[in-house]
Amino acid sequence: MSTAIHSVKVNALKGAEIKLAVRALVDDTVSFCPILALRLLGELGATGPVDEARSDDSRATPGDLHAPIAAYLVSARSTPPKKSVTYTLEVRDAAWLKKIKKGATLETTAYAAPTRRVGAAFSADGSQVVAGWDAGNVDAYAVTQKKRQVEVGKPVWSAHHLGLLAFTMLDEDVLVTAGRDELRAHREGESFAALRLDPGATITGLAADGPRALIGFADGSVASWQPGKDKALVRLGALDATVNGLAALDKSSVAASTTTEVAILKKGAIATRVKSEHGPVTALSRGVTKGGLAYGTATGAVVCLKADGALARKHQVEVPQDCRLWFLHRDPRGDLFALARRGNRLFLAACEPQGFTFEGPLAEVEQFSSTPAPDGLVARVNEQTVMYIGFDGSVRWTQQIPTPALRAAYLSPPSYEPKVTRDGKGLILGFTETEKAAELRDPAGAVLARVPGGWNASFSGAIPLGQDAALAWFSDGTAARLSAAGSEKLGLRVHSAAAIERTGGAFALVCAAKKADDEYEDGIIPEDEDAGRLVELDVGGNIVATLATVAPRDVGSTSGLQVSADGSLLSASIYDSDSAEHVPHLWLREGDGFRALKAPWGPYDWPTFAPDGSRIAWQTDSRDQVVLFDPRAGREVARLAVGDVWGIEFDGAGRLVLTGDDRLYWFDGAGVACGELPLPASEIITPPVERLLAGGDEPEVVVATALNAFVLRAKGDPLALRDRDPIASTGSLVAHARGWPLTVRPR
Repeated sequence: MSTAIHSVKVNALKGAEIKLAVRALVDDTVSFCPILALRLLGELGATGPVDEARSDDSRATPGDLHAPIAAYLVSARSTPPKKSVTYTLEVRDAAWLKKIKKGATLETTAYAAPTRRVGAAFSADGSQVVAGWDAGNVDAYAVTQKKRQVEVGKPVWSAHHLGLLAFTMLDEDVLVTAGRDELRAHREGESFAALRLDPGATITGLAADGPRALIGFADGSVASWQPGKDKALVRLGALDATVNGLAALDKSSVAASTTTEVAILKKGAIATRVKSEHGPVTALSRGVTKGGLAYGTATGAVVCLKADGALARKHQVEVPQDCRLWFLHRDPRGDLFALARRGNRLFLAACEPQGFTFEGPLAEVEQFSSTPAPDGLVARVNEQTVMYIGFDGSVRWTQQIPTPALRAAYLSPPSYEPKVTRDGKGLILGFTETEKAAELRDPAGAVLARVPGGWNASFSGAIPLGQDAALAWFSDGTAARLSAAGSEKLGLRVHSAAAIERTGGAFALVCAAKKADDEYEDGIIPEDEDAGRLVELDVGGNIVATLATVAPRDVGSTSGLQVSADGSLLSASIYDSDSAEHVPHLWLREGDGFRALKAPWGPYDWPTFAPDGSRIAWQTDSRDQVVLFDPRAGREVARLAVGDVWGIEFDGAGRLVLTGDDRLYWFDGAGVACGELPLPASEIITPPVERLLAGGDEPEVVVATALNAFVLRAKGDPLALRDRDPIASTGSLVAHARGWPLTVRPR
């Protein structure tokens, strides 16, 4: 069965320009993606730097990889997104394409990089909505309305600008795009005007003002450009710091903002200047009175000013926010702790049936994650900050991790998350984005040991090994032991592993180490070298026991390695190609060996072990019951129906603790309920204002925060919007950053 996801054909080739017909074999749509274009060229035989582009990280976005894209491509464009599209590319050097032949075809597993939405805008009459992406494309879609029902139709045109930073729609449906060194104007997807920026100029704001675009710069200057008329930027004035917001107020005035103030500009100078008394300015738009403006702040204030700068209205955003509890972790005494977000503040919560005890606040957070550590836990409090928090609530140390080193905390699987060595003196990091490596760092951030991934091999996981070391492995099986003495590659391939706290070693899925290519007859690796073994490793990474073997073709899909805290129970989900199913396996440690037990859970269940191995619990496929099981007696103890449960853990006393949406439940070893604890009540928080949108002729503003969205007028209560992520607005429609390419709803 083919695994190809795209087919490609070379339709035209002349010098450095090439046209590719790209068809989706799996998905319904091919969108513009210069990363995919480069990968396709590499598959077709392109040489030089283009071929090297195939090793770029598959999870990095075109925005992250703009520098290499600019190094490879002079220009790139595509027909509008659909099942089959045409890419037109111009590379930097025609010699890179010499090995490619016109008419060449192939099917390939090359795939597009994920893209980030840059923004959205409506045409003047609201009949089209455009969505822009950091890949460099802005696609227009038809919008139809019937009886308060709004539909986003098929794409009608696409414009392209590599390095896209921002865009806006002017009168007569002129699209203006801003890149790193150039402004462009497009009509129906075709560029008809361009303006090169001065060297060193950095655009930080872009807004529409009738037939002209307003542009803000990092040096504080504000200018305008009317495509087809102006041959250069027209200076409108200057602020004292980087411009972070722009808005057209009326025919003679515009507003601009920095983080500390807002200003009204008239006739090339500042006419009115107002310092923010409500925190850093984060958003700016036309206001709720004629000629006035509105600005939002990081403290959740929306301040509306009249044309003369006088206050027209102030609204404070206040949102009830429930407490969010993360995974439970067990301390050495068997007590349970968890990170908890109360509002936007992070706490450490001790969890007992009698109630919660909170330590903190420890940090301000939005998304966060945690993994267990010796006498504490490792917390990701944002994408670049890691904290080692003791169970007493103290912060042992904090580190800033490289950008981009890891996936966002709320997207990262547990095997990718930072961990700490058992002596608490080493941070174990896996680099999963634009580079592939594993590192061991001391509490101050100094690199003690580092091991890079092989060519086209990504980081797969890492765990503590012994007291002061770590075991890290990559997608090609390369594995290494990292310690303060440096890194040492193991003499075997590791595909998955779980720590054994009792011994300091690991339970691992391994294969024999590969030899050099010239050591294999005809370059073929013997099947027995690709066979897998489930083994116990000691603190040095040496095999001390083998529990089971795995067929070569099943190694890549075998997963779910787990060990009870005392090391007595071990489990794995071994894939069986013949039945195309995962088969659970369970082993009981007996003396120096292991005895296989019948694993009672299903192929897609995820078991949790009591710390002493006396009980196992898992949620059934139907998600409506939790099974409590005695593995040594081989019997089911109880089936517990407690509603929606997303977390299962045992405490040191052997009690089962279930985490539901609004409470924790405790059960003893016999499955008898022995405690129930509601999560703390909600708190009122003030989220930062992310966007202000003015649309239509009505004096009103659409306000967007991370937690809510509403329409604010000169008087009256705010009118809540159905969705909380508006990114463009007219007098009757709102575009929301959800769905593909976006969602449009009536006001």
